[in-house]
Amino acid sequence: MDILFLLFCLIQMVFVIYLLHLVYRETSDCKKIFSVSNPLISSKIVPLVYDFGYGQFLFNGDTEGFSKFQLIHRDFQDPYQDIKGLLKALSQLSSTDDFSQINQAIKSLYQFQITAHLSSNDVKPIAEILANKLRSKLVGKRSVEKVEFVNSGQLFESNKMSSSNYGSYVANPLGVILLDSDNYVLQKAFVICK
Repeated sequence: MDILFLLFCLIQMVFVIYLLHLVYRETSDCKKIFSVSNPLISSKIVPLVYDFGYGQFLFNGDTEGFSKFQLIHRDFQDPYQDIKGLLKALSQLSSTDDFSQINQAIKSLYQFQITAHLSSNDVKPIAEILANKLRSKLVGKRSVEKVEFVNSGQLFESNKMSSSNYGSYVANPLGVILLDSDNYVLQKAFVICK
């Protein structure tokens, strides 16, 4: 009886060590991905990635980690295929000051939010950091002075938003609204409607 109990404990211990090894590998991959990024963004997104990755990873025992998760609302022109690629792209895009790349970083952030089933409050601090990088950028001959965020459940406003589907309410935002000092819309937010 004691031998069976010891054998059972040994098997459990080996299993726990194996899980810890897999989790360590995933977290070190995540740290590597964000090591070159904006430190403010890294400090805010890495905990979200850990929360998402730990729960899903430990529950499924998936050795591929993040790369197995299908992105929700991925466009064919997006340069990434999976969560790991999205996070790497988000890291690279968020460390630049290029207008179009910052917009793509915001879209990537919202795609991560949707895929990981996070609330808008979870990603808002990161979105604000990225949106601040858009302020004072030129769109045509006008300067971006204000950035408006779109929330899920918000009424769709065709003068400030664009969508690829029909609906009266926003299901998921994938961008932000950019305005000049006269509240002229410089860029509509892309959204998915419901």
